[in-house]
Amino acid sequence: MQNEAGKEIALWRYQVIAPLLAPDGPRGTLKREITRLSKRTHDHPLRGAIRIGYGTIEEWLYFYRTRVALPWVAANLAGAWQPRASPVRRHPFRPSSTEGSGSNSG
Repeated sequence: MQNEAGKEIALWRYQVIAPLLAPDGPRGTLKREITRLSKRTHDHPLRGAIRIGYGTIEEWLYFYRTRVALPWVAANLAGAWQPRASPVRRHPFRPSSTEGSGSNSG
């Protein structure tokens, strides 16, 4: 039962920070949006109406970006970021290491 409550709270926290994940606007928009959210009352799934501090919202956002989003991207797009192995190309006018390795006596 505690696991279900934890999931519910995690989803609620995501709901709070979701508008901050892709802010549109000029420089300072993120700060302004965090301030706006911290002044608002939020409906907590277990405790009812509460207010969340600026630092708490900032911490949740940082946690999401560093511990949830980045590892997910790294795990799911790992192959997409790897350079493809290219075949060894030989110069058309140079002999390979096996050709012409003998002495050139004449």
